[in-house]
Amino acid sequence: MSVPCYSCCSICLFGGPSGPSLTDAYADLDRSLPAGTINWALLSDHWKCEHKHARDGWHPYPGYSSLESLLKPEDVEIARSLEFLVLHHFAAATCCIDRLTHTLILRVYLIPHDLPNVQGRLRQRDETTVLAPGRRALQIVLPKIMQDDNQWSGLSLDPNAPGPQPFLPEESDNRTLAEIYSDLPSPPATIEFETIPYLRTSLHPYQRRSVAMMLDHELDSSSTPDPLYVPIVGIDGQIFYFQPGTMEILRDCPRVAQVPGGILCEELGTGKTIMTLALILSTLDQLPCPEESIWDTRPVLTPLSLHHFSFSETNSIRKRLGRNHKRVSDNPQSDVNGRDSKHVPTLIELVLHYCRVNPGSIKFRSPEIQGDLEARSLWDPLMSNTPFCYHFPVMEGSPRSPRRQIKAVPKKMYLSGATLVVVPSSLVRQWETEIGKHCDEALRVLVVRSKTQLPSVSTLASLYDIILMSYNRFANEGRNIKNTDALFPPVCQCPDHQRARVPDCRCETTTSPLSHIRWKRLVIDEGHVAGTSTTDMMTFAESLSVERRWIVTGTPTTNLLGLHFGQGSEPVHEQQPEITVDEQQSTLDAETPFVRRWGKQDREDLKKFSVMLTKFLKLPQFSAESRLFTSHLVNPLTAKSGPRPGAIQALTQVMSSVMVRHRIEDVERDVLLPSLAHDTVYLDLDHYGLKTYNVMQANIAINAVDSERIDQDYLFHRRNASKLLQLIDNLSQALFWHCDEDCFHVDDTLRDGEKFMQHALERNTSAQDMNLLHESIAMVTNTARDVVWRRLQCRPFVFHRVHNMQQPVYEAWTALGSDLAQSSEGLLPSDRLGKFRDFLLAHPLAPEDNIADAGYDVSREDARLDNWRKAQHRSSKSARDKEDISSGSLKELEKLKSGPAGSTQKLREMQEALHIEQERQRLLAEADEDVDLDAPASADAHPTPQGMPTPGQPSILLSRQPSARIRIGNSTSSKLDYILKEVLRYSATEKFLIFSKSPLTLAFAAEGLELIRVKYLTYMSTKPAEHRDHAVLTFETSPTYRVFLMELKHGARGLNLVTASRVIFCEPVWQADVETQAIKRVHRIGQKRPVTVKTLAIRGTYEEVVVSRREALKARSSNQKQPNMTDDRTIRDFIANPTFLKETSDNSVLDIPLFDLPEPPTYDRDPSTSRVANIPEVPTPPGDTYPIITKPACEREEPPWKKMRMVRFADVAS
Repeated sequence: MSVPCYSCCSICLFGGPSGPSLTDAYADLDRSLPAGTINWALLSDHWKCEHKHARDGWHPYPGYSSLESLLKPEDVEIARSLEFLVLHHFAAATCCIDRLTHTLILRVYLIPHDLPNVQGRLRQRDETTVLAPGRRALQIVLPKIMQDDNQWSGLSLDPNAPGPQPFLPEESDNRTLAEIYSDLPSPPATIEFETIPYLRTSLHPYQRRSVAMMLDHELDSSSTPDPLYVPIVGIDGQIFYFQPGTMEILRDCPRVAQVPGGILCEELGTGKTIMTLALILSTLDQLPCPEESIWDTRPVLTPLSLHHFSFSETNSIRKRLGRNHKRVSDNPQSDVNGRDSKHVPTLIELVLHYCRVNPGSIKFRSPEIQGDLEARSLWDPLMSNTPFCYHFPVMEGSPRSPRRQIKAVPKKMYLSGATLVVVPSSLVRQWETEIGKHCDEALRVLVVRSKTQLPSVSTLASLYDIILMSYNRFANEGRNIKNTDALFPPVCQCPDHQRARVPDCRCETTTSPLSHIRWKRLVIDEGHVAGTSTTDMMTFAESLSVERRWIVTGTPTTNLLGLHFGQGSEPVHEQQPEITVDEQQSTLDAETPFVRRWGKQDREDLKKFSVMLTKFLKLPQFSAESRLFTSHLVNPLTAKSGPRPGAIQALTQVMSSVMVRHRIEDVERDVLLPSLAHDTVYLDLDHYGLKTYNVMQANIAINAVDSERIDQDYLFHRRNASKLLQLIDNLSQALFWHCDEDCFHVDDTLRDGEKFMQHALERNTSAQDMNLLHESIAMVTNTARDVVWRRLQCRPFVFHRVHNMQQPVYEAWTALGSDLAQSSEGLLPSDRLGKFRDFLLAHPLAPEDNIADAGYDVSREDARLDNWRKAQHRSSKSARDKEDISSGSLKELEKLKSGPAGSTQKLREMQEALHIEQERQRLLAEADEDVDLDAPASADAHPTPQGMPTPGQPSILLSRQPSARIRIGNSTSSKLDYILKEVLRYSATEKFLIFSKSPLTLAFAAEGLELIRVKYLTYMSTKPAEHRDHAVLTFETSPTYRVFLMELKHGARGLNLVTASRVIFCEPVWQADVETQAIKRVHRIGQKRPVTVKTLAIRGTYEEVVVSRREALKARSSNQKQPNMTDDRTIRDFIANPTFLKETSDNSVLDIPLFDLPEPPTYDRDPSTSRVANIPEVPTPPGDTYPIITKPACEREEPPWKKMRMVRFADVAS
């Protein structure tokens, strides 16, 4: 209850104060929001009564000038701000004084901008002098307003009641943008829909809810509350609406039109493709409405209605067109029968028009109906009667202008119920596969490849449901548009069909047909690219006439990473993340409220989101005013003091209005993926790999000491960012296998070693650095004297240790030179081993001398190639900085390994394997056999005649060849050894994805897989796009290929490779989102096996630091994208302070036969039954064999993988 006003003087108490004006709209406090109270402790109670009362019975706020002498210093700014707000009608305030406590209690009422009876004056105030200062004043006053019923009534606080609550919530929302994204509400479970026609696959419940919400976005044309406004509640429970950017307060929330589209941003691996297909199938026979215009109506026409119907709308259009609608074939005096038609249509023509304007009225896709129409010769006229509308231009300028007027002509826009789907080039074939898997044949799909000629506009608009094309092809169509594109093409002069007066149109346009169609829907897969509006693709997408627009992506912006689906299936490891000094300090200061300030990365993400809403989705409120998103969302979110009250809620409402996604817990309630086990495997470098790594570490140390770690000569200077990145790439390559014809400049280092020492002494270098310099030069000296290591640098291959090779044969085939044949470890490069095997397969009974001669021939041919390559190398060598330790020869090696040789052959192999698998599945389907099509083909599936080896397999004769007993041991790459071991162990039953950021690493892995006779495919930027497309399809459909080698930056996004269940990363991946993207190629819906992921790292190197550091950062901010590796101080310091690795004990890993020798046949020794003469066993010749490595073969859990036999089918013409 309200108490008497203690502020009144004796005059007021006896005579009564004057009341407010009844005609003053601002004085009507009932129409304002009673926000709460502000209390000021006064220095004295010398209150000057104004002899006035407001409508709530308290005195009007007297202003700062009247209270100046009574206020404490901390209340002065609030009093001044409140005075400004009251003066300019942002707020009203009343007050009374509690003379017992010398407290002034102020009631604050917020005046809405839509206050009635003020003729809109509150919306027409000056920005500079009123609105901007008013926003600053509100930011000061609003946080001080408290809500308590006793204080509002002028009573003292109840000590037993809860304390006053702030008008605006006091607690800060410190969530990151990624966390806000993850917390968006899931589609409500109440949304449902009927069975989707022509969809073969049953959707999961969460997928059905997402599709239903997408349909609701498209079909619900009603307006919705403006998401930019958040509700605020007064002390009496009234709800007004507040805009955090403009600080505007409204009684009624504005309503805005919904955009028919949005962003499908479900988590990676949850089936966004099938959701999109379900949406397309749900609206298959819907026609888009003509684009809205405030200048004129745009009725839907057909060629029939325009030329032969006498309806009011067609008569009006013909009148506006004038003579433009006449056709040569039109005869105004007679129809096809010679009678005066006067635009009177036949019943058939009326039905043809109605069916095309209302495509859902008849089931065109029914084979019976289509067959009946074709029999009546009406199908072609029906398809040619494509609906369209006219866009008449808005005439500008004065009719009296002396300049000659050019008559503008309208643009003819065909209406199409088709969906235009634009995807990355790498996903075109995958979309084809998904459409074939999930959709019925009734769905009409046109796949537009790079050289596909688009059909005519009328055909494109009528005959297809999906137009599928790549980013590049779509962008090329946009580049073909010229300034004449807006001109209306000539009226179709093509002859009519026989059964109806519908032109059989064959007209062509000089520009892209896509720009002459009003599309029902445009879908951009991997649509994070829509966050940039400057590309040709997005410029063209923005210009197209589209009714419904969808972005499909799991990662809408850089830091919005939908990467959590399936994490519930990962085993939990108890790990304590490392705690930095800053984190410890923040723990000690936990009592201080922390307010997260939004930074540069947040601004970049918000900018991309703004471009999506404004340019692509074209939300009316944002596209009409380009700076609205910045002023209403970005500015309040990125304020210096932290997000303003309500700003995060407004952003959440905007995101929820366009984004369709489920929370992880809701998805995993419907479907749980198979288990995911992810481990890091720590390995030790091979002897020769260790020498290479230590030489690189020595070079880093010498650079640090010689440059005194200052100026640009120091590799870690801030201006050497690109060189530092190159150094990390070289280090990473060395941890797999790296070679350099210049031997990493060890000779230069030895030559300048004394100079380095002398300079260090002259500069009084510290003892620690002197020791480091001594150790580095000694390390380089020791390595430079290793002749075998130097020879290894001359061949761009991984070397393998071989067992049981005869000494003369080894001397002939070694790439190290015959002078090192006795001192080396039996090392042969992978290319020599391959050529050696090919020779023996072709000549299984060749004597030792012939085998040796063949080796010498190979050496001479390689020498000629090496001389030519060295000449090319020397010609460009002068352009390189030999002293730059970061450069190395990595780029040259990658170029050498990326040659086109074999690409055509590999493509033919993939096509052949694909044909074989398709034929196999067809035969199995006809036989109705219950066979696991995902299992690898059995060697007995296609038997060959006894005694006839399959291509590439050794014959029985080879078992008599002593040189065929060779076994392959460890290579110079410990990572390659591990990969080959894993592939040999599991590839018979599981497929592999092997990722690396380095094409050179993948090339080395490919050579190793060839040695162990495991079929593989590659997906790298060095391969043509056609090769990559075939590789994905072949890997998913053919059991022949067991391993997929993928370059990380190209193969880690969008692809569906669920036939694989094992993933190996050749090196740690710094960015957690990139790693998760790669894993999601296999750990997604459709995966039936447990997924095993291995990350390879070399112990004691920066790779081990990368793993531990990334896990620590991931634990702190799992939703946040990590900074660049070179920006992380822990990793940077580790690389800048090199340490040398020590030799480790040699643990044999590999023991692989070079040949899978067949067992010799068992002959019947009984002469009475045998028709084959007894063949005595040929003893092994006592010649010299290579004796260095004699360890017994390791026991394997699985038998060695045998090469699958293959049946060739004739190509079927497509």
